[in-house]
Amino acid sequence: MRSSSTSLLGLLSAAVLVAIPLTLRAQTIPQPGESFPAITTNGMWTWYGEPKAVYYEGTHRRTYIGWNSNISTGAQFVGYYDHDTKTTAQVELPRHYPADDHNHPSVIVRPDGRIMIFHTGHDGKEISEYISKQPEDITALDTFTVTILDWCCYPNVCFLKNEGTKGRYYLFFRDLNQEPWFRTSDDWGVTWSKELNLYTNNPHGYKPYFKCASNGIDEIHIDVERENRAGGGNIPTYYMKYKNGAFYQASGKLITTIDKLPIVNTVLDTVIYPGAYGAGGTVWDIMYDANDNPVILYDMFFNNNSTHVYWYLRWNGSYWFKRPLINSGNNMGVAGQQFCGGFTFDHENPNTIYMSRQLLKSSATPFNLADTSFANYKKIALTNFVTVDSDFELDKWTTADGGLTWDSVAITRGSAAKNIRPCVPRGHKDNMNVNLIWLDGTCTSMGGDGYNMAVRMYPTDRTVSVSDAHRAVAGSTALSLQITGTGVQFVLDNPLRASLKIFTLKGSLVADLSKRVRAMASGAGMIPFADLGCRSGTYMLELDNGQNSAARSMVMVR
Repeated sequence: MRSSSTSLLGLLSAAVLVAIPLTLRAQTIPQPGESFPAITTNGMWTWYGEPKAVYYEGTHRRTYIGWNSNISTGAQFVGYYDHDTKTTAQVELPRHYPADDHNHPSVIVRPDGRIMIFHTGHDGKEISEYISKQPEDITALDTFTVTILDWCCYPNVCFLKNEGTKGRYYLFFRDLNQEPWFRTSDDWGVTWSKELNLYTNNPHGYKPYFKCASNGIDEIHIDVERENRAGGGNIPTYYMKYKNGAFYQASGKLITTIDKLPIVNTVLDTVIYPGAYGAGGTVWDIMYDANDNPVILYDMFFNNNSTHVYWYLRWNGSYWFKRPLINSGNNMGVAGQQFCGGFTFDHENPNTIYMSRQLLKSSATPFNLADTSFANYKKIALTNFVTVDSDFELDKWTTADGGLTWDSVAITRGSAAKNIRPCVPRGHKDNMNVNLIWLDGTCTSMGGDGYNMAVRMYPTDRTVSVSDAHRAVAGSTALSLQITGTGVQFVLDNPLRASLKIFTLKGSLVADLSKRVRAMASGAGMIPFADLGCRSGTYMLELDNGQNSAARSMVMVR
């Protein structure tokens, strides 16, 4: 410190704090996950509902993101990061569903710039739909209800420009018999057709899971898992493609037409059968390559479903090429569930994936990626891959030869908590950022009380500040986080959802004061310097007041 500060230190026995404006520049990598900026410190999602985030360029240039609150009372939010003003804002959706990671919103932008949002409860009976009253404005929403027969979950919305008179929306979801169903809309979400059962099992399978990817013009690539991953090895993954009113195998062979649904599993391509490897498995993402061939990211789990190996699957025009990528480590922490850290395609570039994984100890036995024989894959199940050397960290992997070889770049390292369930905003531009969002924190169950996670962004261009949030429900108070002469002062919008954390500039957690602020009343609050638990040094304060987020740097001198 300068000499004037040193002399001041000799005169004072109490703590002195100096506020520094928060400027987050383009993030160097790797860094601890907690050092990246957050749009919220209370967020969660699963990997089935899509899109979770989308970039749109009109009057504004913004990335829109949906998430479910990780507080037990449950609430769903949609927010944006504005790439020109470097600000964020968020709204709480008027209808609430329970605090469950399944219930996060799916977000898409119509061709006229209006935001469409869908969310529902876990195995509910309706889907809530919102359409913004004005283009690129999430503060005022028209509300609709898409009535479902039963067992609703995981809204996935796709747009096909070449169908209907001005384009057709497809809304996929789980419904009766817990199977994939869908509805269509030719007026951009105002009204919807009668629902159709896309897929059924023979014999019945428990909760077939579904992922899809649209080219936005005339095709939708679809995978279906025969049943819930908890079914052990008896869960083959199937593939089909929709185009111009008909469904096809990867080879181009016609399966059926849309007027003859549902499709039975026995007529579909079997992409992979994990039981052949003594394992279970589940799909994390599906995409298509430059030749319009499907590519799939698949998690195969061994050792009583506790050890996860990531696979890359691609139809090469003749057969399904299958490549194990890496042992990603153990379950991410959700009790009783086979959940890995997760991985995803960049849907603007299918040769790029982002993954969450634990780092193996140097003594761990690797498997030979160059050996594509069945015997080598079988050996994976017999190898001990449980020794790891980190919590879950993020990587970016790229391939230039269809998945034969890969290069990787570390995004996070040395993190204090888990970095999981990465998501690349649809339609993003590399020179605009945000290229990646993810969940950072701890998790022990699917419910809200089991999550304590922030939604982080990488990379974020230049300055990030947080605007006052606009709410779709009444009762919001203005966001405030100030360093005063006596302590840290703030305004709480909803204390039950609030958090206050202090980090070093390198991203290490120093103090978590969330329990204390959640015991306070709404409105103005203050924590004295002596209660912060900080020694002399420079720190980062991160506040979520229950509605939106803010951050401040501070220097403490004792």
